[in-house]
Amino acid sequence: MLNRPGKVHKPRLLPPSLVKTLDQHNLAAMHRMRAGWISIRVQQINLVRAILREINLVIPQGARWVAPQVHEWFSDDSIQIAETTRILLFVALAEIGQLEHR
Repeated sequence: MLNRPGKVHKPRLLPPSLVKTLDQHNLAAMHRMRAGWISIRVQQINLVRAILREINLVIPQGARWVAPQVHEWFSDDSIQIAETTRILLFVALAEIGQLEHR
């Protein structure tokens, strides 16, 4: 709309939005939290893969292979992984496990 001299332009008001019920709000909050946890889990898995790939240890595709493969490498004395890296990977695997149980 063009403003004409002498006339005041009044913006159109938006119709009132529907208010969510408490149950709808709780369900939406649960879905957002779960989506966040899934995102963090994927980030941790990809981080573990990247750290191990840097030392030429490649994990097969699929999240289910990460923990078993890393534990297998931890128990294999012929594979050299620095102690600090082992600790970091152990912590990451623990976090991934916690996220999977939520």
